[in-house]
Amino acid sequence: PLNRKTNNRNEVLEPIIMPILAPFNNYENEQEISNSNIFSLNREASLSQWESGPRINYGINWLIDNNDYSVNSSVGQSAKKNKNGSSNVSNYFIGNIIDSGNSGYIKTDVTIDRKRLYLKDNNINTSLTLGKVKFGFDYDYETQDKIKTTEQISVGAKLNLFKDTEFIMSVRKNLMTDKSIGNAFGAHYENDCLAINFDYFRDFTAVGDITDSHGFSFTVTLKPFGSSKKTGKIRNFGPDL
Repeated sequence: PLNRKTNNRNEVLEPIIMPILAPFNNYENEQEISNSNIFSLNREASLSQWESGPRINYGINWLIDNNDYSVNSSVGQSAKKNKNGSSNVSNYFIGNIIDSGNSGYIKTDVTIDRKRLYLKDNNINTSLTLGKVKFGFDYDYETQDKIKTTEQISVGAKLNLFKDTEFIMSVRKNLMTDKSIGNAFGAHYENDCLAINFDYFRDFTAVGDITDSHGFSFTVTLKPFGSSKKTGKIRNFGPDL
């Protein structure tokens, strides 16, 4: 690896080569490769199973770290030997994270088709905190063989009204049709013992004869007996804040 260090900055450019000599097994699960697991030793989700077959993950990682921000970029690919003697080579995966600590971050995940070298998907997630307000922005692009393409954006915000109480809103739009997918907003109160969430959503997605739906969600959680994070049927059309 190439290391360079100044007074308050450390920079590392490092090649990554990970040969994994795993035996073949009888599992039939196809592991999806992405930026989040391209350099994983085992992409099998179940703890009782192991990804089948020998393989090699390889790429480059570039890291810059100083007192104010950090930049972490990587390019990777994976090749695998199958039980029938054939081989699979993944697409190219490019990941970037710019993190400025408590102020926010920008994260991008890009997939390039290895055969025709076109942009297969691109996901951008950002978060920015200004005082008592936290903003979020998501951009999602995905195409299958340049034919079936989806492109969406979503925006969200969280405002700290006063102690233990927040106002949250989110909206999502389909850029291919220039139509709104849905929006939601709500007031959330939470302390060490109690959580109270009141949310309203409006969903513009057509399901059968229903082209517009809306609803309310009111949740009260006694935290010693449960979690406020996964309770109730809450629609969220924006970034995870």
